[in-house]
Amino acid sequence: MGATVDRSGPCTDYEQRLVVRDASIGLHAVVVVHSTARGPAFGGIRRWTYASEPAVSADALALARAMSRKCALVGLPAGGAKTAVWRSEGGEADWDACYRALGRVVQSLGGHYVCGPDVGTGPRELDVVRGETTWVNPAANDAGASTARGVLASMRAVFERLGLGDEARTRVAIVGLGAVGLGVARGLVARGITVLGADVRADARARGRELGVEIVPVDAIMQVECDVLAPCALGGSLDEHTVQSLRCRAICGSANNQLASPDAGRRLAGRGIVHAPDVITSAGAVIEGVITIREGSGAAARERVHETIDGLYGVTRDVLERAHEQGRSPTEVAFELADESIARAQAQAPRSSAGP
Repeated sequence: MGATVDRSGPCTDYEQRLVVRDASIGLHAVVVVHSTARGPAFGGIRRWTYASEPAVSADALALARAMSRKCALVGLPAGGAKTAVWRSEGGEADWDACYRALGRVVQSLGGHYVCGPDVGTGPRELDVVRGETTWVNPAANDAGASTARGVLASMRAVFERLGLGDEARTRVAIVGLGAVGLGVARGLVARGITVLGADVRADARARGRELGVEIVPVDAIMQVECDVLAPCALGGSLDEHTVQSLRCRAICGSANNQLASPDAGRRLAGRGIVHAPDVITSAGAVIEGVITIREGSGAAARERVHETIDGLYGVTRDVLERAHEQGRSPTEVAFELADESIARAQAQAPRSSAGP
């Protein structure tokens, strides 16, 4: 028996939601296309152990909305989507079969959704997806490197706001030393900045030490004294309790949806902690994906990828300045700007085709 696909939408929160199931291979996934008002929707395939089915849908929707906002803030001709795959605690799925099934679902959307990497989905899994669809991030792309470059660009604006320089007394603490976290660490260490880091994996900690990162216990990294805290793992780490215990001057990292609630953002602002919105700081990978899908992977396209990612410095600087002038959370300001851009696109072409 093949996968069954239940489709719903549009509604006020997204354009389309697909629930994909195939018990014979252990597949249970939710695909959310949030917005194609500005162009085809881009978003990765996240494979994670969720607590419940509603949690799968909620995460897919939140991440898809964040992708739409990233594209809008950077001015990309694209919208957002996301696939969340429920990895069961008991038993192992036939993951190759699952990714083939997801590839067929993506292909059925005719270019309205372009998928890519995310937590639990790397180059090998995407190679399987490519066997079923052409609407997938190019194999030559490096999402980790592009995301790290974007974090470093945004962090330049944060340093500027705090009056920090490239010197050893400037301290950055990185939560998560995966591909992105290590990329950020590498860039900072090269500039002479003191970098602290934490990761649950011994191999990641070893690679960090090799770069010159001072390793901190995972349960202490969020409270370490530093200038900038860089969350580069999973989102939701900034809740009311965490915000009160922070000992940093600013936050700038790649994790998606870092704020557990809007109130957490307001509490950060109330404490005078600068927070570079993650819908900006984490946009490097989608910038690379959109430009290379539209323009190919030649030298000119690659140059535009780098220029656009480096431009996150200016986007971050402008949002932080607006937030300061208005006495608001930078994330609230960023969301408002993004949502206004998406709404304008919807009003101009409510029934336009989203395919590239």
